[in-house]
Amino acid sequence: MREWPEIELTPEQEEEAAAIEDILRAKAQVRYTFKARVLVVVSATPTSCHREGSVSPVRTIVQHRRIEIEAPDDIPDGTVVEVRVVPTIETIGLSESQWDDSRSGTDTWFQWLDSLQPLVLTPPTVSVRRKFHLAHGRTGHQELRPGPPSPPLPEGHIPRISRLMALAIRFEQLIREGTVKDQADLARLAHIRRARVTQIMDLLLLAPEIQEEILFLPLVMAGRDKIIERVVRVMIMATNWEDQRTYWASVK
Repeated sequence: MREWPEIELTPEQEEEAAAIEDILRAKAQVRYTFKARVLVVVSATPTSCHREGSVSPVRTIVQHRRIEIEAPDDIPDGTVVEVRVVPTIETIGLSESQWDDSRSGTDTWFQWLDSLQPLVLTPPTVSVRRKFHLAHGRTGHQELRPGPPSPPLPEGHIPRISRLMALAIRFEQLIREGTVKDQADLARLAHIRRARVTQIMDLLLLAPEIQEEILFLPLVMAGRDKIIERVVRVMIMATNWEDQRTYWASVK
């Protein structure tokens, strides 16, 4: 227990001590005495009942300006009752007359005051979940990219003649839409010779079904392409589509 030395106070010090005591009393009032929620006691007294005696009070709470109660067990159905609403206020803690103003009581109060911890308010935590995956960047190093990983590429590679067939169809589309003027304009934009553009677009002279089969040739898993560009050029020289189909059936 804390030791309290005996000292003599001047009148000014006594007034200051009294003021400090009033402050401590006000703080203690906040700690020990405060109002609880208001309850309502409903006393039910039967005005017409087949027996005599008092009825047990019923305790309930006012909600949304309505009072809803359950009838006591000692009130039978059909009984006419008179309801008397008596609001009550309950207090929690000690009243001022119950304060312990002794040295031990004051010392206990100071110990409780020293044990109080500061109120720390933490902001709410917001969790955001996103999918990321590791991928190789342009420099070869791994980098974190949003979203799920891309599906694995199929094994093998597209035959070169299939790529040239797709390129010929794209060249024709650009000329037809007016994006480029002619084959010379295509050669200048693609940085290739005009003769090479002519060789690529000559693939459009093949029969339509042959063009489709060349576009969708199976992937080459290993080794060289089975059908090369030189073989297709020989087939283009045949201006008759029937001759092209015969030649194609022998080489594919």
